[in-house]
Order: sequence, then C-alpha cells, then structure tokens
Amino acid sequence: MADNITNVVNGDKQILPSTVGRDADKILYFWKRIQKYPRTKKIRILGLMGATSGTNTRNLSSTQTKTVTLKGVGSINQQRVVDVIFAKGQEDFREFKQAWQGGELIGLWRVDFNTVTGTKPNRTVQAEYSECYIPNLPVTEALGGIETSNITFEVNGQAVDTLADGVTPATLNESDFEDGQFDIANQFYGFKHGQDIGAEDFPDSGVTPATDEPGTDTGTGKVADPKTVTATANATGADVAGQ
Repeated sequence: MADNITNVVNGDKQILPSTVGRDADKILYFWKRIQKYPRTKKIRILGLMGATSGTNTRNLSSTQTKTVTLKGVGSINQQRVVDVIFAKGQEDFREFKQAWQGGELIGLWRVDFNTVTGTKPNRTVQAEYSECYIPNLPVTEALGGIETSNITFEVNGQAVDTLADGVTPATLNESDFEDGQFDIANQFYGFKHGQDIGAEDFPDSGVTPATDEPGTDTGTGKVADPKTVTATANATGADVAGQ
C-alpha cells in the first residue's frame, strides 16, 4: 500500500480517512409532486431503491479547420436514474403514474447521507435538487421476483446542489422530511422487543392473524365428551347404541 494513503498509529499502519470511498448505499432519492401538493407537504423517500445513477453531459460542437479541430461546449443535459421498488401498502406507483399521464414536473432530491452532521433532532444532510419529467414509466414483473420500475428522470433545466454563491453545499434539515424518514434512510428497521411489534403492524401481509397465543386453551378445540355405549343382545347379534 502506498505511503500516501496510510498513517502510522502506535506502530500500526491505518488507512487514512481520505482514502475511504463514499458509500453509494447512503445516496438516496426523495420526491414530491410539486404541481399537486401544497408547500406544507414534506418530501418522502422514493420507495425502496435498487441501483441509482446519473448523467451530466453537455452538447459538444466541432469545427474542422485545415490544421486542427476546434470544439465548443453547448447546453447542459442531465438525467437521474432510479431503480424503484414500490412497497406494499403505499400509493407511490399510482402517484407516479398520475404524474406521468399528466406530464407533471416533480421535485427530486438526491440526498447524500454520507454527509450527515449535527445531532437529533437538528441534523442536516447535503442534497441536490432538480425538477424532472417522467417520460417513461417501465414496470418489470420478474417471475418469483419483486415488481420494480427503472425510472429515468429527465432534469428540466439544471440540478442544483449549492446555495446562491455557487460554492456552499445545499443542505436539508431533519424537519424537511416526513416524520421518521430521516432515520429510515439510515437504518432499515430498529431493534424491537417482542411486544413492540405484531400482526397489527402488517395489515397487508396476507397472513391470517392468530386470535389466541399458542398454548392458550379456550375450549374451542376440545374433543366432545364420549357417549355412553350400551349393547342389547338379539337373535342376530348385539345392537350397539350411543347415548
């Protein structure tokens, strides 16, 4: 390992923090139908996300001369691509379909949770904001898999990730997110005790909730009391009757 990426602490070599890559799993997207919902509506996480990516390109023109080729850059073009997994019990896909059908602009926030600073409930995180169209709304329904939608968001204009000075990173406050969503982005689910969670938390799971705990005898499953059996002798044998 090159010396410029290690540091010696108490005789042991350690990797410098500056050489540790940014965690792509902590870059998440949030959205809002800005042409439908009021300002008071907070942003929400974009379903369960698979791979995400983005393109930042500029049109390039070339003019050939007798000796060299002169080039110039033109307008900016940006896209953001998110493999969205729509969770059960939520209306995100229906919302996206309505926005797609209506040709709506939606607000899209690319939030980098590698940059979280501060303490709860006043944490901040760096983010990029763009207003996008959804030209296509594909749906993948793989056998034995989960329904996904690989959505390409076409940025209208240019995405913004700095304040007006063009230098200071733009940030979101914890209060900008729906309740609990800031924590959900950092942790899939938290530790729970046995009586913190149950069937009531999964109303659409498809599993029929049990009415009684295992081992609880309510009497509904008892075997009927045996009948008294008598036998009467006759010419052909014994007639058996139950009372």
